[in-house]
Amino acid sequence: MPPLPQLGDIPLWAGTAPEAGAAFMTRHPLPLDFERPLGATSVHGRKGSRWIVARVPSGTADEVASRARSEANVALDLIAGRVGEFVDLDAPETDNVVWWVDDAPRLRATHVTVLDVPRPRGTIRVRRADGTLAPEPPLAWHPALRFYRLGYLTTDPIERFRYLYLAIENAVSSIDAKGRRETEQAWLKRVLVSLVPTPNWAAIVPTLPPGVAPIDFIVDKVYRQTRLPSFHAKQGRTVFLPVDREAMSIAAGTCVIAHRLIQMLAPHAGYRIGGAAYFHGGFRHMTEKALTSATIQFSADTRPMNAADT
Repeated sequence: MPPLPQLGDIPLWAGTAPEAGAAFMTRHPLPLDFERPLGATSVHGRKGSRWIVARVPSGTADEVASRARSEANVALDLIAGRVGEFVDLDAPETDNVVWWVDDAPRLRATHVTVLDVPRPRGTIRVRRADGTLAPEPPLAWHPALRFYRLGYLTTDPIERFRYLYLAIENAVSSIDAKGRRETEQAWLKRVLVSLVPTPNWAAIVPTLPPGVAPIDFIVDKVYRQTRLPSFHAKQGRTVFLPVDREAMSIAAGTCVIAHRLIQMLAPHAGYRIGGAAYFHGGFRHMTEKALTSATIQFSADTRPMNAADT
């Protein structure tokens, strides 16, 4: 029988045919050997290695990756509780090896390199009818800007949403205070409804379920569906567990709405927000020529690359 594919001394699968599972790199070496068999699921790690391998029941590639990632994080929680060493996964969404079975055994290796492309910058100046420049209004600091800035200094979408929600809450409280007997949800809706001139709510949530008013959807999505499970952790309640893939996906989607809401609230609450970004068409224009001529090649040579390699 040919040798089983391995990461370090951990076989990717245990039998003669591949089960499903995934391997993830950790940010720091594991502090101990780890074996956790649990029915059809098992997690394996070796002291000093930066790989952790989770074997799970088969499914689609994404289902396997999500389940294996969840099991790997449970293992790292147990390691933290056992020896007080704190290890996390290093870019599990963009650096992983996943194997599964559909019509045949399949293996997928993923690595994503993020290019730091400078954002475009521009300035718009207003001129009076006589051609003179109108003075710019002075920059005014507002506490909402602190939450806004810190939200974009984290890569965790759940943590980002928490900061963005606090920016929303701070801005709304600048417009009108919450009543003593008023629920948080009712307060948010009351203040948003009172804004003059009326914001273009459809620009914040362009796609709505049939028959649902935009402002009702925004408050429900931001507060009930995302704020409550990301700020609370009571047993028996819906909770956004950190680094859980599904929770992060929901939070990331709500962050888009929260960001637009913060921008919309700015003139009403007394702060200014600018910024720049590439539109999809602009990014495609910059990259499509390079991507159409790119090739991907594989080699069994494990030596590090150097500038003279072809």
